[in-house]
Amino acid sequence: MKDFLDFASGSIQQVGLSFFMSCILPAGVFALIQAFVLIPLTARNVPALTGLGLSATPPTLPNSLDLSGLLAFVLVPLALGVLLLGMNSFLIRLYSGFVWPLNILLRSRTQLKRQQIMHRYGVLNDYRAEYQANVAALSRNRFSNEADLQQLKDNIQQIENAIRTEHERIDTDSMNTADNTNNAALPKNSADAAPTRLGNVLAVTAEYAAEHYGIDAATFWPRLYPLLQKAAPEHYERIGSQKASLDLSLNLSFLSTVVALEAALILVISILSGIRSDVPLILLIGIGGALLAIIFYDNCVSAAHNLGKLIAVSFDFYRGLILTAFNLQIPGDPHAEYALWIALAAFVRRAEPFYFPARSVSAADVK
Repeated sequence: MKDFLDFASGSIQQVGLSFFMSCILPAGVFALIQAFVLIPLTARNVPALTGLGLSATPPTLPNSLDLSGLLAFVLVPLALGVLLLGMNSFLIRLYSGFVWPLNILLRSRTQLKRQQIMHRYGVLNDYRAEYQANVAALSRNRFSNEADLQQLKDNIQQIENAIRTEHERIDTDSMNTADNTNNAALPKNSADAAPTRLGNVLAVTAEYAAEHYGIDAATFWPRLYPLLQKAAPEHYERIGSQKASLDLSLNLSFLSTVVALEAALILVISILSGIRSDVPLILLIGIGGALLAIIFYDNCVSAAHNLGKLIAVSFDFYRGLILTAFNLQIPGDPHAEYALWIALAAFVRRAEPFYFPARSVSAADVK
């Protein structure tokens, strides 16, 4: 019982700290900017809102006797933090360029990324598909004579050499790219291309397990991550910390964008109203907010890249935890492992017992 209570307490503390750092902290800063800067500026420069009771002077910090002020000081950041937490998936999709109407506006950029993927990985993908087909044919071992078998083995060897040549070309191109981490990050499947750097970094992360082991990350990562807490607690904490860093940068970038847009709106209204006394300050806030949004977005992309590395390590070293939970083992042959994960994913998604890889699988079983 004590072990369970210690585990629950530690989990709550970890979630609470991550929530505070990634959501409540930026929400609190945003609320202070609103209360002490933007609301007074709005009251002074937007005459149409004078009837709402907005104060043109910044408020005073609540003292220990001002209960209502203290509650507002605590509850407003908490409420905004909860809102940011609920918006996390939406913000990731937004900054990946998949939210309407942004996906429409960035359609040409998505097409450009797909062309870049085809140029970089198109030939490699064709060779890989041919290689998988030949390996599956070899696994079936249905040959009328030895000459056909030898011809297939020769074809496989030629494709392997071609794949090596393509990898060398891709590595050379990547080294010649100004930034071969975030800017050059592109998924190998053109259908997964995103118009933004963040979207492509996340796509590369998602495809790593499938490329190397045939693992559907969307299916198996939610099953692997909880197992890491006991099997590799330090690695588990690093993943949590890196995800919190990503969320913090994402939220700060979003809130900085909101501040910049608010300042731009106040600036336009104040100029149209002939009120220009606060124009320099409003310009400073707008430009500062826009610059911070860009800086925090760049930090977000770097955090996503580092998180992707940690997730890749998780599949490299700890994927066997999933198979152990299903009472399975990693086959010694990489082609057989690839087929095993595809069969297990089919079982998890389709819930039919005959998909479960209870027997020995091979590359011939890959559909």
